[in-house]
Amino acid sequence: MEKFKAFDVAQIATNCPLAFYPCMIVVEASRQSKELPNECMKEVNGRPFLAYLIERLRYVQHIEGIVVTTSTNAFDDEVASFCEKHSLHSFRGSEDDVLQRFYSAAETFDLEVIVKINADSPLIDPKLIDKALFCMRSHYDELDYLSNILKPTFPKGMEVEIFRFEVLKKALFCAKDARARKEVTPFITAHPKEFRLGSIFQKEDESGYHLALTSQEAVQIIKKVIQELYPIKPEFTLQDVIHFLSASGVHAG
Repeated sequence: MEKFKAFDVAQIATNCPLAFYPCMIVVEASRQSKELPNECMKEVNGRPFLAYLIERLRYVQHIEGIVVTTSTNAFDDEVASFCEKHSLHSFRGSEDDVLQRFYSAAETFDLEVIVKINADSPLIDPKLIDKALFCMRSHYDELDYLSNILKPTFPKGMEVEIFRFEVLKKALFCAKDARARKEVTPFITAHPKEFRLGSIFQKEDESGYHLALTSQEAVQIIKKVIQELYPIKPEFTLQDVIHFLSASGVHAG
């Protein structure tokens, strides 16, 4: 028996009322990753990956803005400087207690609903985020948390998580283990009896594609996509990316 409600992305209506709760995209952008530290600030065509991500997130409809969260560690000063230079909302907090940092950012901006996006995802599809938001709106009375990671069918680098502030607050006070606090949502997704979970999936499984800044191979693929697709169509979709990769001989797996 599934521990979450499943929603086929192709069946999600996009004509529900536009009025929504206080909702912003919160980007988790600490630069001290185990795989490739500092990668979101590396440049392609003279701009950091983070700049491309922020530009793509601005295509998302009906949100009140974007907040970039990072740590107070000196390693993350470049992220903070980037936000200041580009007049982006930002929040800095604990390097180790990421859950507390994320909660404090959401509290500071008085959010009722949070859209969590990782900074290692510069190719994120804004239309996918729109779909997730419409789904959350349509089923708001039934869901505390919605994502496309519970039943992975989308490429790595397309992760979208949406959840209520009250759920984040409960996780903050109930997650005692330090390892559980190194990330934002594992406590939530690990307790389906306490939280009403929802999952967006697509019928075609594309989870074998790696489009996140987590390996040198993936970084080179992402650079190639940006160099080739961005000048032609800055708002390119996930399917544009898949078609381009297939034509270039890059396949899932």
